[in-house]
Amino acid sequence: MGEAFVATAIKAGVRRLVFSSVIHPVLRGLPNHVLKVPVENAVLESQLEYTFLHPTVLFQNYASAWAGIVKTGVVAEPWSNDTRFSRVDYRDVAEVAAKALLEDQLLYGTFELCAEGWLNRHDVAALIGEALGRTIASAKQEIAALKVDDIRDRDIPFATDELDAIVDHTAQATNAILESCEMLDELSGTLTGEPGDALQTATTLGPPPGPAAGWNPVPAAASSCRS
Repeated sequence: MGEAFVATAIKAGVRRLVFSSVIHPVLRGLPNHVLKVPVENAVLESQLEYTFLHPTVLFQNYASAWAGIVKTGVVAEPWSNDTRFSRVDYRDVAEVAAKALLEDQLLYGTFELCAEGWLNRHDVAALIGEALGRTIASAKQEIAALKVDDIRDRDIPFATDELDAIVDHTAQATNAILESCEMLDELSGTLTGEPGDALQTATTLGPPPGPAAGWNPVPAAASSCRS
């Protein structure tokens, strides 16, 4: 659609185009970012005068949830309260866009647009509370409580980041468990007789039918290999 718009603008005799893209459009893991790249490329290959604006996360993204925030006193999103983003007011972006269209000092430039600060949800809640004159809490919205209409394209990349983190930590935990099992397996090879057999059984097939005579088996809490 973006490339078609550029082609249509050229056919219509448009002289200058200001494209409000997105911050870091080269992030291939975020579809709403990387899809801006072909549009920028189409502009660069044209004869148009241009300016690229790369705004970060918009404060206006809270507009759809604002009534709920005011009513409940809680700002909630489906990712960690501690995740930080740079943010920008789109009214400031519009001001820059107007300058790029009407004046020449931003011509052929690419500009990342963000306000001061790198805010997590606690910081945003404090800003909202300051504006409303009362305390606003921050919370992580449970995925189970989400409705389809609550999920926006802007939410998907961040939810994906959190899911990737969960998978990564799960993989690390699995590796640690497997390493512990290997260590216990090696240890069982150093034991002979009934103690060694009991340890081998506990770390592979489950608990032995009973303790070996004269030997105290490993307590259940000490074996990370048991389910």
